[in-house]
Amino acid sequence: MIKRYQLTVLALALVASSAYAQGSKIELTSAKEVKLRAVRENPSAYKNVFITFKAQFHSIGSVHNPFFTRFTRSEYTNFGAWGDEQKVWKLEEFSRPLSILFVKKLDNDDMLSELFRYKRFERLQITGVVRNVFKDAPWIEVISIEKLGGKVTTPTLTHMHRAHSLMAKRRWTQAGTELNLAMTEGLPPFYQGWIHAYLGECLMKLGRPDPALSQLGYAQDYLPDELSVTKNIALVRSDPKRAIDQAEAGKSVPKNMVPIWVAVTSSQSGSKRGQSARPGR
Repeated sequence: MIKRYQLTVLALALVASSAYAQGSKIELTSAKEVKLRAVRENPSAYKNVFITFKAQFHSIGSVHNPFFTRFTRSEYTNFGAWGDEQKVWKLEEFSRPLSILFVKKLDNDDMLSELFRYKRFERLQITGVVRNVFKDAPWIEVISIEKLGGKVTTPTLTHMHRAHSLMAKRRWTQAGTELNLAMTEGLPPFYQGWIHAYLGECLMKLGRPDPALSQLGYAQDYLPDELSVTKNIALVRSDPKRAIDQAEAGKSVPKNMVPIWVAVTSSQSGSKRGQSARPGR
């Protein structure tokens, strides 16, 4: 009688285990689309939740914590990544990748093989589950990785970093030149959007409302939820003179600031030679 009871309990446990595994697969296929920033800001809200997010590869790491998490070096390979929405041209963001992503070594040979071939800044779609929250950070077990198109380059980030620093010093013309150099083929939408946004702000501050609106319009296409872009568009439309940096008033925009990815048209037919060109949208 006892043996029969034990067998029944064992059978029920196996059925429950099978059902749980099937349920996990169902959850995985419908993983919650999130931004990594949101998970980092409130990791407890995502504990034991299957999530998927876009990221940029940072590097293979050596983080582990066998005391408070399941992640040990013997069973997991660790790596780090930036959220796709991180402004890594800023030093404070560049220095903050999430370095607690883990791939289980068992039965994941193909994923691990690809993982060790990724280069810095390659864009990835990462799907996983937040297994632990330790020191207010999400420790994520990665279930799948898919490579995405588009990749930022080190020269682009260098020019964007310089432009951002110059803008902070109100050196709008020089910042515009750096932004022009930053734009290259194949950039992810996030970077394209911010290059347009920054260039629009530079033109706005230099008293060039028409090309400023053009660039801010492009930025809004890529960054529809960015409030600073919406605010600048409203300001240029309502009171363009108030948008001008008076220290820069009257300065012309050099030709090398005009973006090469936009068709250039003159503001008037038969304009005087030497008049600065305006990018048309």
